[in-house]
Amino acid sequence: MDIITNAQLRQLVEAGTSPCVSIYMPTHRQGRDTRQDPIHLKKLLRDAEEKLVAAKGMRPTEARDLLEKANSLLNDNESWIGNESGMAIFIAPGFFRVYHLPIEVEDVCHVNDRFEIKPLLPLLEGKLFYVVAVSLNDARLLECTPHSCRTVKLPSDVALNKEDAAPNFGEHATRIVRHGSSGTGSTGAAGAFHGQVVDIDRKEHEDRMFFFRQLDDGVRRAMSDIDAPVVLAGADSITPFYRQATQLKNLIEKSIDGNAEHVSNEQLHEQAMGLLSTMWNDELNKLQEQFGNAISKQLASNIIDDILPAAATGRVGILFVAPNATYYGKFDDQSLVVSPAGEDDPQAEDLIDRATMHAIMTGAQVVVVEQEQLPGNGELSAIYRY
Repeated sequence: MDIITNAQLRQLVEAGTSPCVSIYMPTHRQGRDTRQDPIHLKKLLRDAEEKLVAAKGMRPTEARDLLEKANSLLNDNESWIGNESGMAIFIAPGFFRVYHLPIEVEDVCHVNDRFEIKPLLPLLEGKLFYVVAVSLNDARLLECTPHSCRTVKLPSDVALNKEDAAPNFGEHATRIVRHGSSGTGSTGAAGAFHGQVVDIDRKEHEDRMFFFRQLDDGVRRAMSDIDAPVVLAGADSITPFYRQATQLKNLIEKSIDGNAEHVSNEQLHEQAMGLLSTMWNDELNKLQEQFGNAISKQLASNIIDDILPAAATGRVGILFVAPNATYYGKFDDQSLVVSPAGEDDPQAEDLIDRATMHAIMTGAQVVVVEQEQLPGNGELSAIYRY
């Protein structure tokens, strides 16, 4: 599984030199149907070759040369190990990328002057989050999106349980005597140890805090986005200690309660999504309210003919996109004029995809929503910077 980042998407936008081939296809994780995946890809590559010849005027030998690396996947068994729900392949002169996607995608064989990126947008909802699962015997860090979850390896100097974390120096070098001993240095029948006598409860608390402080330090070093929200999972007798020790700024208030040692990553992901969904809905409601205020000041629009030129010139600050929406037409980069065209027109393109590309290139925030959540009830919505 590949986690697609905004940086990778921007690389796709910038890297393509015409002709650009974008292939999306559903894949199977296991079972006999996995054998059909290479056959399916072979058909899509044949379609790509025909389009390169017909639409881009390439010789058949030139088209086959461009698609050579993709064709090599057909007989490469390792390329199909770890299949997820979908696959995306991007091919251009001097450029080749393959992504295994955790989401289902429809068949796409797109040949144009740039890559088709809109099917990837559900992976870029800006909803990266982490789960820290803690107990005194084990600890895990999960990096998640709404569609994926993976374990992040913590730094090698981080102890994953309390016993390995407690050092034998400094404030933890003290030794504990049994209650009823004759005191420091005595050798009575009860038994005694040389060293400072400390309260067992206090020593246990210190050991726990030391464990969670060093764990929290490792978690923060392992996170790729320190500003992402974090969900804590663990028994309610343990999580307060981590909350006291942590320096994480975005640890959400509610926890996943219960011993997390034997809970699967998938179960933790599902429970964390339940806790975060309310927060995300509140954020979307605020953005929709911001759109309403902006459109009253003529600083927003739900009309593609207005949004696309604004996106191309860097005026769009926030773009609301429904990944399944399409709007075909033509766009002139020089005059910034949008004109209607049917999907069958060889010069037509999906203008929603084009607007998204410009938004990414100019650093706009891309908000992925369902069609019914688009502010203004259009095919596309945007809030302008000015």
